[in-house]
Parts: sequence; C-alpha cells; structure tokens
Amino acid sequence: FESSARGESSAAFTARSERDGRFEMDAPPTGGELAVDHADYATVMAGLYRPHASIEPVIVIVVAKTRPLAGRVRDVDGAPLANAQVQLALDNEFGTRFAHVLDASIERDWNASTDEHGAFDLGRVPLIEGTRLVTSLAGYEREVRDAPGGSDRALEIVLKRVEVKANALSGDVRLPDGTPAAGARVAFGKSTLTTDATGRFSFDLAEEEGEKVVAIQRGYLPAELAASASAPRWPDFVRLRLGATPNALSGRVVDAHGHPRANIRVWLADPTYFGLVEGSLTHVEHVLAGAPTNAEVAARRAAAGGTYEGPDLFWSYFETDAHGDFRIEGLTAREYRLKAMDPQSLVQIEEGPFAVGSEHIELELDAASEYEKVSGRVLARGGEPIPGIRVTAARRVVKVALDGWSSSRGHGGATTVTDADGRFELEHVARAGIFLTAHGDAILPTWFDFPEQATGSAKSLANVEIHAVRRCHVQVELTDRIARADTFAVLDASGERLSLSIIRGDNDSTADAVPLIEGRSPVVAVAEDGTTLVLLLDNNEVERHPLTLTPGELSVVRP
Repeated sequence: FESSARGESSAAFTARSERDGRFEMDAPPTGGELAVDHADYATVMAGLYRPHASIEPVIVIVVAKTRPLAGRVRDVDGAPLANAQVQLALDNEFGTRFAHVLDASIERDWNASTDEHGAFDLGRVPLIEGTRLVTSLAGYEREVRDAPGGSDRALEIVLKRVEVKANALSGDVRLPDGTPAAGARVAFGKSTLTTDATGRFSFDLAEEEGEKVVAIQRGYLPAELAASASAPRWPDFVRLRLGATPNALSGRVVDAHGHPRANIRVWLADPTYFGLVEGSLTHVEHVLAGAPTNAEVAARRAAAGGTYEGPDLFWSYFETDAHGDFRIEGLTAREYRLKAMDPQSLVQIEEGPFAVGSEHIELELDAASEYEKVSGRVLARGGEPIPGIRVTAARRVVKVALDGWSSSRGHGGATTVTDADGRFELEHVARAGIFLTAHGDAILPTWFDFPEQATGSAKSLANVEIHAVRRCHVQVELTDRIARADTFAVLDASGERLSLSIIRGDNDSTADAVPLIEGRSPVVAVAEDGTTLVLLLDNNEVERHPLTLTPGELSVVRP
C-alpha cells in the first residue's frame, strides 16, 4: 500500500511500502502526518514528520484491516438516546506489542456521537484483537463490550439509567413552552448528567453535594435552583424551566490606526463554570454557543488528517473576519469581560466589562508596539549545543481553578528550529505573558519560563539559555515469573525516581511508574540520568537492577 504525508502546503507525498513494510519518500518541505492510503487498511498510528530534526526518526505507521461499525443507542424502554458517545478503544496492552520507539507515532481516535434518533456511525475502523466499544452518556451506566470481530452496521446498544433509590435530588427540565427537554445537561456539585426522553434527572445526595442545580441546552437560557438555607434544603421534585434565546455581544478588533484586524481570536475572560462534561471542564456559555464536544472534536480531527485546531468545550473562541468583526453568542443576562489575541505574535488584551446586547464594541490590539525578538540557545546539561530542536513561543490562554486543583490550556505561536550551535531566534513575539517550549527527538519536552521580575524588558527576551535533558528509551520484558512485578520505576544516582513518559507526537503522558502487562511494558522515554531499574508489586519494591541508558537508543531490559 501507499503511505502519504500531508503538510501545511496540503501537497501530498507518497511512497509504496515493500514486502517487509519499509518505505522511503522524499522529505516534505513542511511537517505533517504520514498515513496509509489503501482501501483495505486503516491507520491505527500515524507517523509524525518534522523537518530539520536533530535525529532522523524512523517513523512507524501502524495499520490494521478495516471494517464499518454503526448502530443505535437507546434506553431500556426503547427510547433513542442523543449525544451518547461511542468510542472504539484500544486495549491497555496495545502499546506493549511493539519493540519500537513510537515517539513519532500518533494514535488515532474513533469516536461518534449519536444523533436525535440515537444513530451513530464510526465509519471504517480498524479490526484489532482486544479492542472494545465504550458507550457513555452522563446519567447512564457506561456500557463496555468487546468490539465485533467483523463488520456490523446494526449494533444495538442499550444504556441503563444510573439508579438512585434513596436520598435523591430528582426533577425534570422543561423547554420554555413546557415540553420536556430531552438531552439537556444538568450540573449539581461536581457531577453532570443528561436528561432522559421525558426531561427527567436524578442525583444521589449521598454521593454528591452542591448549593445549586443548573440545567442548560443549546438555544435556551439556563435554568437553576439554589438550595434552601433551612431544612429541607431541596423540594421533593425539582422542576427547571429553560429560558428564552441566549444573548450575544458583537464588535470589531482594530489596530492603533483604526484598521480592522482579521483572524484575531476573541473569547470570554470570565465565563460561567458549569461542570465536567465528557471529561472536559466546561462553561455554560461554551455549551450554549455550540462549542463541539470532545467526540465532535475527534471526528473533525480525523477528517482533517489529524491537524484540526479549533474551539472546544474547554476553550471556546471566535475569530474576527476580514473586516475585524466578531460576534460571541450563548451569553446569559450579565456583563462579560473579553480577551483578544493575535494567534501568531501572542499579543493579548483584556477589556470590559460589556453589557450583553452590545453591538459596537471596539477592541484595540496594537501588536506592533507589543512584540519583539526572542533569542537564545538550547544546551545539554554538559553545555553542548543541541541542533534541530523546535522552539516555540506560547502563552496560557485559559485556566480553570476548582477545589484546590486547576487545569489550563496553552497556545503556541511563532516557532523555529535551532541551528548547529543550538541557537534560535523568534521574531514578532509578545514581550509579556509568554513562555518557551522546546521539543525534539533528542530531548525530553522542556519548558522555559521567563523570570517574572524581568518579563517585559528587552533584555529578558534575549540570549536565554534553555537547558534540556537528553532523551533515552527503555522497555522492560520479564523473562520468567512475570507475576513477580506489575510496575517499574527508574532511579537516578541519588535514588530519586525519574519521570517516565509515553510520547505520541506532540502529546505525552508522564508518571513515576509504568505498568507491566503480562510482564511487558511499552517503550517509555526517560532522562539520561537513569541508573537503576526498580521492579514493584502492589506498590512495594521487589527488585533492583543496574541500568545503562544511551541517548538515541532503545534499551530492552530483561531482568
């Protein structure tokens, strides 16, 4: 079959694989993903190509034969369930099947949301032993089953409502005309769920606490009820009626001379927190404005070849058009502050508050007076320069703090690659509020924060030094008595645990211990400082073994 690479230029580069699966192609001028182009095969892991890499990567593409999967999701009474999420999930041991460094490989997603008839279509998905179909909908028990061993377009999935037998906060949600609001989202405390076909919902007061219950549905203003200050705190039955059409704000973004600025991102600086929806911290206004769910984002990403970037439930933004105009919808009856950012220079402003209904807001974003050049070097711990490292300017655009923990989102702007001396320069970067990221096949991902007291001066952004740690790889295979350990860790010379990372393209998951499944681990990235392998069973150390790591090589340890 053929592998194809698509980069920013959208020009396709193709190569045909040999009998042993190997392929070669002319290097594309820009970065992009490599995926198979064959009617009978689906890409399970795409390959990520980056030009000017410090190490020429062996890009691994994982494929499987393909088949269609589609069907319907309903409740036990036969009513169709809209907005249920259906996912084809790889088994936990999938990553342990490969004795290859997969840092330049990206696992694909296979997700679908049900429509108003409960129908879903995952399309043509890979046929892999051990995959599962996972179906979820807030307020219903998650359903997990083995994926069919072949094609199936008539899958029937039945979800059971989570039963709350006693001490329940129950009620229903109605549209403004009094009809049931099926599929509305309801939040109470830290929990969210969706209403059934009759608009009903129920929370278990023994497991959740909250001061108010809130219902939202796109196209309507929210409904909420606060707890009573005296007992009983909640009525026997809560009825929430959604309001009229949500409000909006509109205006334009201009530069210092009053000229319109196109492609500027504008978003709410102070949205109303709602709850956890599909694993994402979500705000009321984002749902009301129609921000895509996680499943919809995954579908758009797959359709775009893995390169989709756009708003979602966590960060919902709007872009100005050619005239600099913007319109933000899904707003409740209150004032809002707005943020606007040039996605290239990362120059950002915050203005307001503005009353909903305002139509002629003017935001001045004068990027030219707010950016400058960033320069420096990327060095190894010994002071040696590291070439071929991608250095990107970034800033945090959203942060949600809740009950002592927080989640944030960063956005990257200008990027470049270090030269033979490890040097880099970034032009037209915001002088305040930014940090730098350094990524490359030779190092572990690294972040550089400018000293707070110096940020904002020209000197603070020049001649910075980013000290990176060289990347090594290790895989553990127990050769006998595989039940003697279920996880492993790596220590440095001082006995401290090092972070172990499973890297997939630009994403990584990090922990200080990694599971062994049937005595085998996936290939993990670790700092060059590792000297000792520790085997653990039920979080207790059982063995230690000396470890020798070499940057750029895979060390397979068989204790």
